[in-house]
Amino acid sequence: MSLHALKLSRPTRLRPALTGLAVALLAAGCTTTPVERQNDLSAKAQSHEAYVASSPKAAAPARYRLQVGDILDLRFRRTDEVNDIANVRPDGLISLRWVGEVQAAGLTPAELAAQIEKSYAEVLTDPKVDVIVRSFQPSRVYVGGEVVRPGELQLSGSLSALQAIVRAGDFGPDARRDSIIVIRQNGAAEPEYILLDFGNSAESRLAEARKKPCSPENPLACDGMKVLRPEGFVLEPLDVVFVPKTRIAGVAQFFERYINQIVPLWRNFGLSLTYLVSRDRTSITTTTP
Repeated sequence: MSLHALKLSRPTRLRPALTGLAVALLAAGCTTTPVERQNDLSAKAQSHEAYVASSPKAAAPARYRLQVGDILDLRFRRTDEVNDIANVRPDGLISLRWVGEVQAAGLTPAELAAQIEKSYAEVLTDPKVDVIVRSFQPSRVYVGGEVVRPGELQLSGSLSALQAIVRAGDFGPDARRDSIIVIRQNGAAEPEYILLDFGNSAESRLAEARKKPCSPENPLACDGMKVLRPEGFVLEPLDVVFVPKTRIAGVAQFFERYINQIVPLWRNFGLSLTYLVSRDRTSITTTTP
């Protein structure tokens, strides 16, 4: 049998080697976001236009949201003995006498005041509290996924999603630019997910939207609606900008980048392999030079 006719159709033969390789890559930090997680985020996200149309506060100036490390002065209007100074802990909670712990990080001072009043309603008559931020931590946003330098960015002044991506080193080679997701805290248990499309022109986005009926989820199909430029989307403190990885890059490029370095015969002979990796099936065929 010639090497050109050789086929490896049973992935189990190389699985032990791949398992060891996977462990090495995990240890080296060469991990990728699972496709299932990306799809879950995309399913939750609403378009930039739908977010602005459905959220009256979307165009309003951003309100400060409490962060880990903020120091708060809690002043009760009728019961001075309960006044306290609270530090927002690394887990986002503050500790209150008599009632225990309350979530603080991600809330505005007014939202936290409402939560505190609700917690004290069982032990005080008509509690009213003012939350005063005595010490602020620098505002931050986070950029993750397929950028060159994912991580935390300090927010000083206005910063758009595109500017944040550029400050994180720009899009990585495998970035899916049409599905950038901004995860925004809104004081509720579930954050908001906003989809920004940097990969398609305004004309193509408008044409695609008009293939479906006008609806709150698809406002671009409605009369008078205009495409919003994703470059103009301004971030708020604690926003997370997630740049997903293309599906093909998540699987096929794994082989191209890592397996080819370990099995150089692939570059010298024609081999056809089919592998199942993270529930994605990929076929790779190399040709004889």
